[in-house]
Amino acid sequence: MSYKLIKFDERNVVKKRLSRIKVKVALCYPSIYKVAISSLGYQLLYFILNSEPEIACERVVLSTLSGREPPPKSIESSVPLREFDVVLFSAHYELDYVNIARILVSAGINPSRRERKENDPIVIVGGPPVTANPRPLENIADACFIGEAEPSLIELVYEAAEVKENRESLPKLAEIDGTYVPGVSDRTERVWVKDLDKAFHPTRQILPITEHREPEPVFGKAAQIEVTRGCGRGCRFCLLGYCFRPYRERSFTKIKELVDKTIENSQVDKIVLIGSSLSDYKNLLKLLEYCKEKELSVSLPALRTDAVEDDVLKLMAELGQRTLTIAPESSERIRLKLNKPIENSEIINKCLSAVKLGIRNIKLYFLYGIPGEEKEDFNEIAGLVKEIKTRLKLSRENIRVSINPLIPKAHTPLQWIVIEDKSILQKKRAFLEKILKPVSRVEGYSPFDAQIQAILSLGDSSLSEVIIYAAKLGGGKSGWRKALSSFSINPQKYLKKMIELKPWSVVETGVKEEYLQKEYEKFLSAEITPACFEKCTQCGVC
Repeated sequence: MSYKLIKFDERNVVKKRLSRIKVKVALCYPSIYKVAISSLGYQLLYFILNSEPEIACERVVLSTLSGREPPPKSIESSVPLREFDVVLFSAHYELDYVNIARILVSAGINPSRRERKENDPIVIVGGPPVTANPRPLENIADACFIGEAEPSLIELVYEAAEVKENRESLPKLAEIDGTYVPGVSDRTERVWVKDLDKAFHPTRQILPITEHREPEPVFGKAAQIEVTRGCGRGCRFCLLGYCFRPYRERSFTKIKELVDKTIENSQVDKIVLIGSSLSDYKNLLKLLEYCKEKELSVSLPALRTDAVEDDVLKLMAELGQRTLTIAPESSERIRLKLNKPIENSEIINKCLSAVKLGIRNIKLYFLYGIPGEEKEDFNEIAGLVKEIKTRLKLSRENIRVSINPLIPKAHTPLQWIVIEDKSILQKKRAFLEKILKPVSRVEGYSPFDAQIQAILSLGDSSLSEVIIYAAKLGGGKSGWRKALSSFSINPQKYLKKMIELKPWSVVETGVKEEYLQKEYEKFLSAEITPACFEKCTQCGVC
């Protein structure tokens, strides 16, 4: 889906007369329309920027995920990308970095920041993976935003528009909180929202008005409400659990207000509750009861079986939820290493409760490529899925299993781990598929994609050239294979070097390095760290 293919109307689009606007911003999502419109973060950026009278923010998305990309124009006014003052990319997935370069190349904007012209837009990139490690984009982006947008993004956009007139003044952007300027910033501190109740939240959200399902958001015709942010559980592999600490909640009063305004302004009867640790929200049951009073359908993300009560499951079913999504990750033994101490019996019993209460489908997420795992751990995974199927009396079609390689992330305890060789991961995936397919549907991304993602997660500025090279070849697996070959990159050798250099240390997330080291040692010994939802002194954030 692209701006050229959009033949339908959209609800709540903001259109301003660009000739009367001081700052013109192109908000780019480096994926297709359906994915972009499904991102609450993307919608938040759009509306927070358009809340400023002197800023006009228009959207740009990809037409295809690989291959040749037509010159991009904004959805709202069909303005070519290079005519904007600021080009702001919202990246949520490392493999989308190549699409950032693809969009710039197709727009006639040099993807290398050092070779841009005086009248070219200022290119800014942000998002969770960029917050963890901006270095791979260092020679592509003029600036990277580190952290959460609300505290200082508007200030950055205004200043970037001023800098556009004189690129030599780019270093001034480094003075704005949360802004990493390549070649200028030594260390940038992550910015984050202290009080979610005071943070901006879009109650008008863009939704396509069409009977066709192709452009619909992933969740269907629904608005999204962010309930929690961050996580206090401390799963040792999780980027969001470490880079976006501490765990925060919106008050029940505030969420009720957001629900009321959002369903009215967005004209929907379904909401999606968003939160990286939603099952820990202390008012979740009350919130679902309120949604039931409002006669709304509700969709929830993955939940922890040790945190969700049967009363919540019952209401989920009554509110239209058809699938319970949980992430056992691996065997009980490996879960202890990952700091996720949940027993198989608890998972089975929670799934059993869910089906008895009216939920029809189960989706399970598992990881492989975890140091210390053995064949017995994989057999235990298959045994768990088989027992769920048997005890719940479900057909194979009612159970979906997603198996994915573990990808070490910067600023987490597993940042010292080198992802396994592609051939080893392929063998493990093949074995898992063989033992899982008789009892469930199996999906997941490929070991090759995982290798690329691992490189981009922990890599340095030398990857900018690799990204640009792959982009000029159309991106996709073919583009990446040729790029890795041309730059003689062996993922394992490269990552071993990066772990020594730690290029991501230019970011200060607030979590102490000593704390991460201790958690890594606990991973090796399978020692559990209690969940933290109150102020503490261990990780340093609180």
